[in-house]
Amino acid sequence: ELTKSKLSWDDGGGWNRDDSVGLNRAWGSFLGLERPKLYEARNGAMWLYDNKKLYLNNGSGWINQSQISEPTQLIETLDGTVWVATKSALWRYQQDQIQDSGLRENDLRALLATSDGRLYTHTNRYLYQYQAGTWQRIESNLDRLYLDKLFELPDGSLLLFGGRKVYRYTNGTFSIIDVPVTE
Repeated sequence: ELTKSKLSWDDGGGWNRDDSVGLNRAWGSFLGLERPKLYEARNGAMWLYDNKKLYLNNGSGWINQSQISEPTQLIETLDGTVWVATKSALWRYQQDQIQDSGLRENDLRALLATSDGRLYTHTNRYLYQYQAGTWQRIESNLDRLYLDKLFELPDGSLLLFGGRKVYRYTNGTFSIIDVPVTE
């Protein structure tokens, strides 16, 4: 449970509290700050972040990951790598260290780890896939993409939302899905 600037959790033996983290006290839209988010990796590491700071707890207390500012999303891939998106770069936590992933783009929007282990991110205009240790920009056969959200469909293709359009990315090809919009 996250309340104001305190973190509370039940470890099965009772409730614990940690107020040493010092998260922003402002919530919701006040000063444009978001409520802190908590993420637990498969290895048990706990991540805590708001729109300014990122903390990691590997069992020995909360450590500020000061080289990363303005985290927006955390996601874990099948190999156990935790990816941290910020407003201008993408980082990875692997083998107990934070590393720059090599992707520096303004306006990173979201991360998606697919069920078969692929990793995608996008800006408002481009889709990127992580392959063989590097980020590849996926060229679109459409004039312009305005992307906001990214999802995986059961068949492994991607569904991308942007503006008032919905796109499908399958086998290297983008297509527009006609969706009736009511005003």
